[in-house]
Amino acid sequence: MSTLGPNDHRPPFRAAHVRAPATGVAVLPPPDFSRGEHERRPRAVPDLPPESTDDREWDERVAREVQHQEVIEASFDRAEAYGRLGDFEHALEWLDRAAVASGGLPEAYRVQRAHWARGAALRPRPVGRAS
Repeated sequence: MSTLGPNDHRPPFRAAHVRAPATGVAVLPPPDFSRGEHERRPRAVPDLPPESTDDREWDERVAREVQHQEVIEASFDRAEAYGRLGDFEHALEWLDRAAVASGGLPEAYRVQRAHWARGAALRPRPVGRAS
């Protein structure tokens, strides 16, 4: 004899509970539990729409973004290299290129830029020979 009333729409015991293997304690499944969903074999890779794996436009867009980031990083690297050499004029040029490419400078580079600008202003410039 069942203790459930005729209007009780709870799923049967087997579908409503999942046994946790480590503890052996029955736990309730998530609210959106679908029996058919969980009877399939588990997959390591999620199902993706077919168009997402063969989308050339997306791949080209990602490739352009990667190349853009590489240009920015190379510009910062060159600026730092010139700064280490004491060639502050070239360091500032490359830092300005990086700022244009990246849309601005992070705080650390703004401080570094001010330091290099002071160094460039104090550095004696070669004087041309008068003939």
